[in-house]
Amino acid sequence: MKIPRHERVSGFVMLHHLGLRAVDRLVLAKELSPRALFVLMSIAARMHPRTARAWVTTVELAARHDMEPDHMSHHVARLKQLGMLVRRREAPTRKLEPWERRFLPDSSTRTSHSRRLFLQIHPLLVSVGGQTKRDRDLEQFRKAIGSRSLRFEEVLAAIKAEDEAQDLADYIKRETGGQATPTGMGTPVAA
Repeated sequence: MKIPRHERVSGFVMLHHLGLRAVDRLVLAKELSPRALFVLMSIAARMHPRTARAWVTTVELAARHDMEPDHMSHHVARLKQLGMLVRRREAPTRKLEPWERRFLPDSSTRTSHSRRLFLQIHPLLVSVGGQTKRDRDLEQFRKAIGSRSLRFEEVLAAIKAEDEAQDLADYIKRETGGQATPTGMGTPVAA
């Protein structure tokens, strides 16, 4: 049986290593609960592999995971607060393609005010497509989130700084034959 072209869904969703390290740090610091992490991964599992949109409502997620909608909303709100998730609304002028309609949540969980709402996970954590698509998604994400400081991005920056410091220390050690440290810069190590 041949599947019509518009019904085929190909592609993949990428989880970024640096983003996962930031999530790990947030969980260990108890800023992100394991259940909120579960909710994040559940949303990521529902992302469309071409558009990076998760057409899912908190009511649908709660029903699927046998949770109260208020509890699910609490975890989604925490993810938004940390800057890992944003709820966006698609312009209603564009008609949804048939392949994208398959990813819409059950119509019984959607209300008139939630029509065309979707969730977008931070593109530095989960993304689809090539670099151009990821850059465009990041720009849209930052535009939707506004100008506020994001805890998730702060943790990402701290991890990058630590990695760069470690790379510098490794470089100095390699170039001096282990005779210098980043703090001593040229001072021989005591034997």
